[in-house]
This record gives sequence, structure tokens and C-alpha cells, in this order.
Amino acid sequence: MALCALMTYVFLRGWYNSLKCARRIEDIPTSRIPSAAQGYVELIGRQYAPPDQTVEAPLTGTPCTWWRYRIQVQKRGLDGKKSLTTLEEGTSSTPILLKNRGGELLVDPDGAEVTPSITHRWRGRLASPPRPMDVRDHVRNGRYLYTEERMRVGEKLYVAGELQTFSGHRQGETFERAVADLLAQWKQDQGRLVERFDTDQDGRIDMAEWEAAREAARTEVAARMRRSEAEPEVDVVRKPENGEPFMLGGGGSQIDMARIYRSKAADALMVSIVFGAMLIYLIHLIP
Repeated sequence: MALCALMTYVFLRGWYNSLKCARRIEDIPTSRIPSAAQGYVELIGRQYAPPDQTVEAPLTGTPCTWWRYRIQVQKRGLDGKKSLTTLEEGTSSTPILLKNRGGELLVDPDGAEVTPSITHRWRGRLASPPRPMDVRDHVRNGRYLYTEERMRVGEKLYVAGELQTFSGHRQGETFERAVADLLAQWKQDQGRLVERFDTDQDGRIDMAEWEAAREAARTEVAARMRRSEAEPEVDVVRKPENGEPFMLGGGGSQIDMARIYRSKAADALMVSIVFGAMLIYLIHLIP
């Protein structure tokens, strides 16, 4: 009974979240990158690996922009039922370069709900197979199930998330705050601090020597800020901090993505109804 109640709640929650995502997709207008405002945005463009980087899927070695993989083993329990246990899994965290209508930005995929354009599953006999693998090397009765999901270089990418612009220096960092942070960092290594600023060799830092350390910190921070100000600003879409959905969809349009989430919502609602009916039946069995 407890299991039925839990599963009813889980799938109802899934129905609500998927429906919320579908409605958010349908309500928010699609922006162009050059004119996109800071905050929650919806963008559609072509996706690529970041400049000077190569992204390859771990199992097949296929070039891509994003990947997720899992290696599972099939086991038979004491009751004779088969189940899958995950041995190894991973998800790409490399930013994705998105281009559309004369603009480009980076998408940080961490924390995103991703709908990949490619999913391959095949079986084998090794828990740690040699890589790269070929999905055509399928073993019908292999104990191990390999799953690899990817998004293609150059295909369309749907993005809904929070757009922020970052400069080379930390946002909100003032000169004096940066100097204080650097001095605090130097204080943690007293030996190095004394070696560098103890000019009278008495083994300690007096007021005059501490002022020299402070002036050195000011000089170093000023140089660092000049370098950071010369760095270009970078636009990044990432997971919103206010709980809004963060969604990526390979090869999909706004209509396609809304349809996918509405289908997920319908499936979750159907399963929750089944478990809810089972729960009601079990409650009625209690005298």
C-alpha cells in the first residue's frame, strides 16, 4: 500500500512538472540572440562544440555537442525476476555553442532536462568494454546493456533557461574587497608572508611591513582587474536559480518540444491513475 501511494505521488508530480514545462514552452516568445534580454529566455539555433574544443561521446567516440551514457548489468533475483543495475554512467558538462541570426552564446548544460536527438542501446558481454565501441556489435544475449544519448553538431537546438552576461572579473567585486581577499589568502601561509615581506629579518611582520604587503596586494589586484576588463563579455544560458524549467532539445522546434512534454504529462497521468486505483482497492480491502 505504501508503495502504491508513493508511486501515485511520484507520477502525479511528473505529470505536473511535464505539463508546467509544456505550458512554459508555449507561452514564452522565441528570442534572437543579439536582442535577447537578460533573464529567462527561449532560443532556437544551431549547436556546435565550443571554440578549440572537441566533444566526443564516451562509448562510441562519435563527435557531438552533448552526451549521456550508462552501462548496466542484468541480474536475476531470488524470485527469478530480472533487473538492471547501473555500473557506470556520466553526462557531458562541456558548454554548447549556440548560434542564430547573427549572434552566438554558450549554453551550460549542467542541471538541464535534455531531450536528445539520438539514443542508441545495444548489448554486450563486457562490464568495461574497449572504447570506442560500435553499436553494430550487438550481442543478443549479452548481460550488459549500453545506452548512449547524443546531440549532433550543427543540428537545431531548443533552449529555455536563464541568460546572464559575465565579464572577466567577478560581478560585484570592488577593488578594496579584492585587496582584502588577497591579503586574507596571503595570511593563510604565514611562512611565505614572512619570507616575502619581513625586511628586517626579525621573524614577524610589523606595521611598516604589513603596509608594504598591502601596497603589493593593491598593485597585484589593479593589474588583475586591468587584464579582466580587457576580456570580452560572455553570454551564458544556464539553469535558473528561481526554479524555472531548464530545457534543452536536440533537433526540436518550439511546437515539437511542447508536444514532447505534453506526451510525457499524459503518460505520467495515466500511470498515476493506475497506481491510484490500486491504492483505493487496497484501502477497501482493509476491514
